[in-house]
Amino acid sequence: MFENHTADFTRGPFTLHQLRHWKLAHAAKDGASTPMLMRLSGRTSVRSLAK
Repeated sequence: MFENHTADFTRGPFTLHQLRHWKLAHAAKDGASTPMLMRLSGRTSVRSLAK
């Protein structure tokens, strides 16, 4: 459903996975701390967050 809804967007359609990464990238760019990024991503390891 999400991909169908975003099909007409510039560079669309988007997946929920892409949306998740977009949110994390913008949070990091805006200065979110590592613990906050880990909480947003659901990661438990800093190593896996870097991927």
